[in-house]
Amino acid sequence: MTTLTLCPTGWRLYEVWDELHWMTEEELYSEDGTRLKQANAAWAEYQNHRAGCPECRKDDNGNV
Repeated sequence: MTTLTLCPTGWRLYEVWDELHWMTEEELYSEDGTRLKQANAAWAEYQNHRAGCPECRKDDNGNV
């Protein structure tokens, strides 16, 4: 199991995505897709942050 090593901002972004990505089928396939779009945007923001943050890029051994 991988343990996430994240800075406070990384954790905040992860938690926003984690809250949004659990969807019912009705939310997932809704006509306007609002929640899915929000979850996808949150995931992209989290991944962009991780790519640029040295603390968030560390592996389980603390290596970047």
